[in-house]
Amino acid sequence: MLGADLTDGEAAEQILAAFLSTAALGDRYAERRARLARLDVS
Repeated sequence: MLGADLTDGEAAEQILAAFLSTAALGDRYAERRARLARLDVS
């Protein structure tokens, strides 16, 4: 979870990009990754 009062927008985008591009351990986060990948973050 990213706190809006602690994480600026640029850092949040970098964290999300790292999360989506990192190989997950099994399928534990597969659904979460798919939902986040569908978001329009531009």
